[in-house]
Formats: sequence, structure tokens, C-alpha cells
Amino acid sequence: VRKMIAASKRGRSHAHEGKFRDDDFLITGAGESDWVVIAVADGAGSATKARRGSQIAVHRAVEVLVELLAGQEGSRLEASVASWHRGEATKESVVSEGLYPVLGIAAFKACKAIEAEAAAVGVAAREFSTTLLVTVYKKSSIGHIFATYWVGDGGVGIYLNDGTPKLLGKVD
Repeated sequence: VRKMIAASKRGRSHAHEGKFRDDDFLITGAGESDWVVIAVADGAGSATKARRGSQIAVHRAVEVLVELLAGQEGSRLEASVASWHRGEATKESVVSEGLYPVLGIAAFKACKAIEAEAAAVGVAAREFSTTLLVTVYKKSSIGHIFATYWVGDGGVGIYLNDGTPKLLGKVD
């Protein structure tokens, strides 16, 4: 049994000033594909519309990931990971090439959604500044597949069976 959790707590400075938190998160399944999609964003406190930016980023990225993973891209991603795992593809870049059309596109479309919102309300896009961390997960015949992509500070990790934490990428 795998547990995936997310929580949010208003930071001390936001609480002191009576402000809302500027983060958003979502965990959902990608249809019948058995992929789980997780997205987290933390708006930049200096940006006036950071709260809305994090909300747009999370929801648009998840929407895109659910659509892609439920279709051919999800199957293609799983196949590229399985090929690498079996030693058929000797370079890790084969997996990365399978990841970009999924995770990279989701981040790109989240950015475009923020730009569209900024244009619609007549504010500079930087006023919606936010981090974005996305992770997709699936238990497959080869084991557990985790793939992550993030923009900004923060990171994504898992706990191994022995309780050791493992970072799933390189932090900015």
C-alpha cells in the first residue's frame, strides 16, 4: 500500500500579517491508466497574484498530465522506462526523452495559462510568480515508476523501504 499525502500550512509571516497562504496542490488519478499525478506550487510572496499563479499552475499542469498519461504518452513513457530497466536502452536519456513530452509539456502549458490570465487581467505575468513541482507515479510490472519535474526552489523525494529519503532530481 502506498500513501501519498499533501498538506498545506500558512507560514508564520503570512499568519502574522493575516494573509492567505500562496500555495496550492492536487493529487489525482489519470483515468484508468493507473498513473497518479501530484502537483504542488508555492507562489512567490513578493508577487501580488502569487496565490492565483500557484492555483493556475497546479490545476493546468494536472489537467494536461491526466490527459497525456491516460493516452499514448503514458504508455510510451512506461515502455521507455521498462526498456531502460531491462537494459535494452543503455542511456538514461531514453527515459528523459520519454519524460519531456509529458512533464515538460505540462509545465509549459501551465506557464502559458498563467501568461493568458495575466493578459486577461492586464497585469505583468511576473505578478503570478510561483514554483511548480509535478510528479507522476505508477506501479508497473517492473516496479514503481516515479517521474518528477520542477521549476523553482523545492524538491520531490520519496522514502525508500528502509526509511531513507531519496531526492528525485536536482534542486535549483
